[in-house]
Amino acid sequence: ERNAIMFDYILDFLRAYSSGDENAAFPIHALPETQMAAMRVELDYYGLEDVVFPIVPYDVHATTFSLAAEMLSKRNGVGSVVLPDNRGVLVVGGNDGRKYLASTELYDLSTKTFSPGPTMGSKRWGCAAVVLGDGQVMVVGGNNGTSPLSSTEVLNPATVTWSPGPNMDAGRCGCAALPLSHGRTLVLGGARGSNARFSLSSTEIVDLNTGTTTPGPEMSCPRYSFSAVLLPDDRVFVIGGSNSTSRSLITTEVLDLRNGTSSPGPEMITARRGAAVAVLPEEGGVLVIGGKDNDGKDLNTTEVLHEARNTVAVGPVLRSPRSFCTAAMLPANCILVVGLGTSEILSMPAEER
Repeated sequence: ERNAIMFDYILDFLRAYSSGDENAAFPIHALPETQMAAMRVELDYYGLEDVVFPIVPYDVHATTFSLAAEMLSKRNGVGSVVLPDNRGVLVVGGNDGRKYLASTELYDLSTKTFSPGPTMGSKRWGCAAVVLGDGQVMVVGGNNGTSPLSSTEVLNPATVTWSPGPNMDAGRCGCAALPLSHGRTLVLGGARGSNARFSLSSTEIVDLNTGTTTPGPEMSCPRYSFSAVLLPDDRVFVIGGSNSTSRSLITTEVLDLRNGTSSPGPEMITARRGAAVAVLPEEGGVLVIGGKDNDGKDLNTTEVLHEARNTVAVGPVLRSPRSFCTAAMLPANCILVVGLGTSEILSMPAEER
């Protein structure tokens, strides 16, 4: 049974649209949220949703950051993952300025609020987290306030409990991690000591199925508190960080997992350590978010790196300067940035989504 009230709006739209009225959809766009869900059902039934709400190509330069939910604690140096089946964003570990944390927080996509998540077995600042193909979450490395950790732990989504995972060959704080196929995780860089002077250029592959680790390709230089994303064809885009001189790096590199080689990527505009990254939709490149520069200043700037084009461009400005934060891609191509007790969301203007 169709909704008669919504049908009247649709008829008015069709009359105005057929007469060439450029604002034909405005009355529908102006409906309150309480009625919009019903309207979208009717539009979908009549095959008109894409006409009334045309899909606009994603343009990062048209996006803006807006303030989002307060976190439960002022944590930085965290890891985060987007859980499967729209179960939210899990933020793990970090330091709240007073202590190292084993606690986690879960960002709910429906309520847009944070709630307590399952507590890890170890405190971890500067850890990294990945979601494996079977939905399990693996957290690797970090520092527990005493020393860098070589341990890992795994969250079972069915029982919502953590259990020990395989040990790495080296303790790694400020590392990066990326999921590979068949239960494997690539762990890159980090520091084996208390600061960047002990930075590593090595990588290793942790196999959850066999409980073993094997060496991965060597990066071109040591990197600590850096970022990495997977590219097509078994390549990894490695971005910024700091090295054994404790200087923030402006460089990037591309690791080829097939032949173990490294090649230079595009240089950033600003040297950054402790930045977050997000892969942009529609082959738009990688957004590098915040971080610390070589003066130790937290940055509110972002930049867009495009490895294939070897280009860099200025991105949208954060609402607050942030370092040692993390970012996660949400539905509707929105990007959630979290850290230091607050969060913000990057999105296209509402009328263009």
